[in-house]
Amino acid sequence: MLTGNYLVKLDRAGRLTIPARMRRYLSEELILAPNLPGDGPRYLLLYTFEEWSNLMALVRPRPTFDPLTNDTARFFSHQAEAVVQDSNHRILISAKLRSWAGLQREVVVVGVIDHAELWGREQWEEYTEHLQSEETQRRLLEALRQREQTLFPSSNHPSESRHG
Repeated sequence: MLTGNYLVKLDRAGRLTIPARMRRYLSEELILAPNLPGDGPRYLLLYTFEEWSNLMALVRPRPTFDPLTNDTARFFSHQAEAVVQDSNHRILISAKLRSWAGLQREVVVVGVIDHAELWGREQWEEYTEHLQSEETQRRLLEALRQREQTLFPSSNHPSESRHG
């Protein structure tokens, strides 16, 4: 499981060293792709081939004739790049993807359970301020409560059986 966040520096060639604690969860061959930002921040997604395939199966089930589904699949797939870790656990981030995500010298690698995200340091700092705001935390808590109610109707909730 990929967790934590790590500040790393890109070298002059645009290579990023995979943080040591993430290496055992990431294969040698990876997929690097832009996120779907909407009005939010831009960052890059880093997936193993297996996890990328799982995501793409959700994005575009087959067969599909839905234009929006096809556009979503195209957005991800036409910009995605296969990258390979070298012997020093570095991946080369293309100039195109670095530019798209606004990556400069300092990059924050964030573990998000089944994938990693690559953020520019300044963008990550702004985003973490947003995450730590009381309003955002209230919204997250409410979303978790709603999900819990969907997953565990009150008569079957695991905490009730332990305490009841």
